[in-house]
Amino acid sequence: MLSLAPGAAMARRKSRKLAKRPARQRAGSARAKEAVLAVFAHDIRTALTGILALGELLTSSNLGERERRWAAGIKVSAEHLASLTTLVIDAAKRIPAG
Repeated sequence: MLSLAPGAAMARRKSRKLAKRPARQRAGSARAKEAVLAVFAHDIRTALTGILALGELLTSSNLGERERRWAAGIKVSAEHLASLTTLVIDAAKRIPAG
């Protein structure tokens, strides 16, 4: 007989397999995930901080109105990306490792 939900059966098998893994191995997966997230967060936030700082310098410098709007646009976009990065990292922290 064919199963109508092969994905569900596969998910149950994977869940049982993961539950059998030793606690030490699960903890190692969690630490690896945290390390990857930390590196990702650092790399993205470092670049965004540089963009925000340069945007701030540009908006406070002696620019024409048109260029000042461009600099403000860069700053607003970088702030938005920083917020999205925080949301993605926070969401990823809530996903179980494994």
